[in-house]
Amino acid sequence: MAMFRATPEPVNLEPLVESTIDWLDRRSGVDHKQTLGPLPLMFRWGFRFWPARCLVCRGDPDLRYLDLCRRCLRELPFTNGLRTDVVPLRYAPPVDEGLRALKFHADWRWAAVFGALIAGWSQASGAAPISLLVPMPLHAARRAERGFNQAAQIARFAAIWLGVTVDQRILIRARPTRPQTTLSAARRRDNVHGAFELHPDAWLRAGESSVIALIDDVRTTGATLDAASTALQSLPRVSIQRWAVASTMPTNTMRPA
Repeated sequence: MAMFRATPEPVNLEPLVESTIDWLDRRSGVDHKQTLGPLPLMFRWGFRFWPARCLVCRGDPDLRYLDLCRRCLRELPFTNGLRTDVVPLRYAPPVDEGLRALKFHADWRWAAVFGALIAGWSQASGAAPISLLVPMPLHAARRAERGFNQAAQIARFAAIWLGVTVDQRILIRARPTRPQTTLSAARRRDNVHGAFELHPDAWLRAGESSVIALIDDVRTTGATLDAASTALQSLPRVSIQRWAVASTMPTNTMRPA
C-alpha cells in the first residue's frame, strides 16, 4: 500500500514546522479538543518535579512537557527533498550534538525531545496512523556494552506522545555487524544483509497492528532501515513506515499521497 508520493518540487517546510508545533500544543493539552486523551500522569508529573529547560538556548521553554522552546524548534535543521521516509531533521548542529549526548552519555532529555519531534512531524506531514512502534534493535553484545538502545529510548517517548505501544522484541538483530560509519554505501548493504530476523512469535506480538513504524536514530544511505523493514514486511497484512530522527543526506523528507 503506497502511503506517500515523492514530488519533484521543493517542500515548503514552514507549514510542516508550524503544524508540528500546533500538534504538540494540542497533544500536551493546550487544546482540550485533542482526541488521544491526556499524556500519561507520570510523564506530566516528571516536569513538575524537574522543570523543563530548553536544551539548545538553556532558556525557559514555552512548549509544555518539552525541553525545547518554540524559537529553537523553528531554527532546527529540518529536512527537505524527495524521500519517502519520515525523517524530520538533518544531522547537523544542534541535532548531531543531541544524538551524541543521547548515544554516548545517556542523556534521556534528548530522547524525549527527539521522540516528541518525530511524533509531531509524522502527524504534520500526513503519515498514516500507526498502531505499533518498533525500535531498530541492537545486537545483544552491543547492547550489553552500551547498556541501552538509543532508538528504543526515542521510540518510548514518541509512543507517549502518539498513544501507541512499543515492542522491542518483535525484531531481532541476529548477528553483529560492523559500524556502518566506516563503510561505503555498497559495503553497508552487504554488512546488514540478513542481519535482522523476526521473533518466533512476531505475528502474535504484532496482533492487530496494521501499520508499524520502524524507528532509528540516524538514516544515512538507508541500508539498515531497508534490511530491517524487509524482515518486518514478512508479517501478514502489515504496512511498514520507516522513521529516523535525522538524515546525513542533504535531501530526505516525505509528502503525503
